[in-house]
Amino acid sequence: LVGGRLVQVGAPEEVYERPADEAVARLTGVASMLDVKVEPGPVVAIDGLRVPVQGSVGAGPHRLLVRPGWASLGGTLKGVVAGVRFEGPHTDHDLRTSAGMVVIRLPGPPRVRVGDDSGWSLHRGWLVGVREGT
Repeated sequence: LVGGRLVQVGAPEEVYERPADEAVARLTGVASMLDVKVEPGPVVAIDGLRVPVQGSVGAGPHRLLVRPGWASLGGTLKGVVAGVRFEGPHTDHDLRTSAGMVVIRLPGPPRVRVGDDSGWSLHRGWLVGVREGT
């Protein structure tokens, strides 16, 4: 339920991995929302690189859901470390990117420090809707 109305029904894994909209994505866990432009494929362009994603939306500006485990440090995408939170078995790394903030969760202690430049990789993403204001 979002705002008192039923938005999506499905198995927990389906709702987590393929939410109907951004509100559902945020209800079901940590949700980084990146502003991207969708190209046919579907593919999104981030830092001039084309990255395949999932979802059924038309071309144009959209919001891309990235869960903490769907990205990793190291790679050709560019970011700056904005926050690091050690949480015992894992560490959440907040990266400021050209498309917005993304949380990357990796096992173990922190791998970078706040202020470091860091490359990152996107392993999967889910297109959740049209970017507002466009």
